[in-house]
Amino acid sequence: MSSLDPRNLPEALNLAEVFLYRQLAEHADRPALRCEDRVVTYRQLADRVDRGAAVLRGLGLEQEQRILLMLPDVPQFAEAWFAVQKVGGVVAAVNPEQKREEVEYYLNYMRAKVLVAHASVLPLVREIRHACPFLRHVLVVGGDAGGELAWDAELDRAAPDPKFAPTHRDDPAVWLYTSGSTGFPKGAVHKQRDFVFNALTFGLPILGYRPGDICLSVPRLAFGYALGTNLLFPLLAGGSAALFPEKPT
Repeated sequence: MSSLDPRNLPEALNLAEVFLYRQLAEHADRPALRCEDRVVTYRQLADRVDRGAAVLRGLGLEQEQRILLMLPDVPQFAEAWFAVQKVGGVVAAVNPEQKREEVEYYLNYMRAKVLVAHASVLPLVREIRHACPFLRHVLVVGGDAGGELAWDAELDRAAPDPKFAPTHRDDPAVWLYTSGSTGFPKGAVHKQRDFVFNALTFGLPILGYRPGDICLSVPRLAFGYALGTNLLFPLLAGGSAALFPEKPT
């Protein structure tokens, strides 16, 4: 990534382009994600992200609108996360194991227009949907969509969308939630540049990620630390992330 200077990042900056699509020239057919017996190459992941971007745009998602992910560590997490970035949206993620009042809080606090959730969350979503006026669409992963949209099926039907939103390095990109030690968690807003700077000054040079490395994380991708160490950093280096959906014990 010598073309990017962390001290002088370009004004036009999109996290999906930096962390995934730039790697296609050199690593297209190398593993990007490993989950159980499935291996997803960089090329395959980019295709799913292209399709996810088409689905989100088709649902009316506009630049800087917010999406909430409530998913375990599965390839669809990466697909959705990068698809949101590609269309210029703002993504936040929380563990799918939430209480009813917590689901309602997160959706209303961030005014999420779209929710991408594991099927296990659907019963709670149905209970609180009437109290979430900003929520327009629910995309379901990992089971019966129950009348909502099924993420995998929607992507299978979509034509890949190659367009990148014209995001600026100072545009909001991600909300990372605090621990909630003083009440409900608060969303800390991060810009596009923050993740690139972190990867170029810490992830690759200090932690030493290299092409071909396989990374495994006990913290879940919904947490900011694992998002970097087990998704963004290995992809930027040309390595792969080993994912597992089960709760670590």
